[in-house]
Amino acid sequence: MKRLLPLVLIIALLLSLAVSASATTGATSVRVDAVLSDDGTCQVTATVNLHMDQPLEKVQFPIPGNAYGITVGGGMAVTRKSGGVTYVDLSRMLGGVVGDFTVILRYSLPGTVTYNDLLRPELNLPMLSGFQYPVSNLEFSVTLPEQIQYTPVFSSGYHQQTIEEDLLYIAAGNQITGSVSTELKAHETLSMRLELTEETFPRTLVEPWSAGVEDQVLAVIAVLGLIY
Repeated sequence: MKRLLPLVLIIALLLSLAVSASATTGATSVRVDAVLSDDGTCQVTATVNLHMDQPLEKVQFPIPGNAYGITVGGGMAVTRKSGGVTYVDLSRMLGGVVGDFTVILRYSLPGTVTYNDLLRPELNLPMLSGFQYPVSNLEFSVTLPEQIQYTPVFSSGYHQQTIEEDLLYIAAGNQITGSVSTELKAHETLSMRLELTEETFPRTLVEPWSAGVEDQVLAVIAVLGLIY
């Protein structure tokens, strides 16, 4: 029995090291669900599962800088903007605590549909905006107001388009669902680009107004009338 004691202690030590190594502060999973409307606005729900292995005074989650109507757990969020990113303050919920927590953020993203160099409508959707800790697992779904006809393109801050090697997705009907099979590093970003159809997103050309000769004459007469 005495001979087995050192072996038991070594096994217990190895197990404790393995647990501590796998239980570092970060997001165990992030799920992003986006619904695109025909005016180019996306309604986004981000479900963030966090593990805190040490108490932190400041905890924040970054989302795109133009997001509005931001809520956390159904209540209005406290935010700050810096470098084109909106940081949602989670310190009231998670500051100074340890353990596992789930946070649900909801927000709207305007102007996600733009026109590319070929004058075709295109969805540009940021899904991860540089969380300060690693993200172990990322899942997403994107629902469109039309059937998907083109292939989405994904890009990350660290891996650029090679992130697609670690990404699995299914496009069926009007929805894209997928996940990233590798851990995303701290401060990583991820976005999706998808070409759309002009039938759903017609291009509206607004001609800039310019004064004609008659308008210029009337303007001069009006000014002279004020002077005299």
